[in-house]
Amino acid sequence: KELVTLKETPNTVLFRIHPKQGSPTITATHLDTTRRLLWDYFQLDVKLGNLYQQWSQADANFRTKGLQFPGLRVLRQPPVENVLSFICSSNNHIPRITQMVETMCETYGEPVAEYQGRVFYSFPTLANLNARSNLETELRELGFGYRAKYIQATVRYLCVTHGDAAEAWLLSMRQLSYSQARHALLKLTGVGPKVADCICLMSLDKSEAVPVDTHVWQIAVRDYAFSSTTTTTSRATSLSIKTYAAVAEFFRKLFGAYSGWAHSVLFIADLPVTQSSPRGKPARSGKSVKDDKLNSVTTQASQSELPTRPLKRKASLSEKS
Repeated sequence: KELVTLKETPNTVLFRIHPKQGSPTITATHLDTTRRLLWDYFQLDVKLGNLYQQWSQADANFRTKGLQFPGLRVLRQPPVENVLSFICSSNNHIPRITQMVETMCETYGEPVAEYQGRVFYSFPTLANLNARSNLETELRELGFGYRAKYIQATVRYLCVTHGDAAEAWLLSMRQLSYSQARHALLKLTGVGPKVADCICLMSLDKSEAVPVDTHVWQIAVRDYAFSSTTTTTSRATSLSIKTYAAVAEFFRKLFGAYSGWAHSVLFIADLPVTQSSPRGKPARSGKSVKDDKLNSVTTQASQSELPTRPLKRKASLSEKS
């Protein structure tokens, strides 16, 4: 595990590896491996420009939102990290979710590197979490509330059912169909339909997965005149299984194979924090990398700040991976 920072410039995106003190010199092979990991993490094989064009042709509402929020990508995150992080998201808000995840890493993960006076930690492995005999109690003391019970139950289930191969089992769901992967995830404690779809979309290569909550339902009703015989009120605090499925299927029919990606753009565009940003300049979440900024990446192995001009050693993300 290693710490990598990114810097966007007008013409490219730079990445820099921050090695642990005493680590071997970074080699060209190491740089290329990291470049490939970043390529995979940002799913750069997906031609986002083509998809935006397709979605804009299919939907006038997306055409407007897409111009305001270009380049939004769905990350391909490690499944264990995604499962446990989304369990933390239950009835929660982003700042607190972020704090919970950071606390979990600092408490049960391993130090990776120090940057600008801050130590960064890896996400804990299932084995490390399962080794804690009083995991639920510890998490409650750390402020996780009722989610502590869900996390412990899911960790125990994965480790008891799949042993040392638990993480590999989660990764293997990338080879399953969307419905098969979703069905398997719903067996985990604390994982409902929305969380299962988030994991499918953001970890398991199920680009057709459309996570639906009341916010997404309101977008469908307000912007698309969506109606369902299963919904009779103009505002809802929860969604029935039928309404959830109907909203998800509506967006799948509208946007096609990558409907989960398109839905994410609409979701982000509707958030108060992005609406309050200057028009055409959405708040940067650190979760997007634009197509036109990813033709190449300059790799830096030094421990100084990233220079404004690339050094001679380069690795192009446009190279065949």
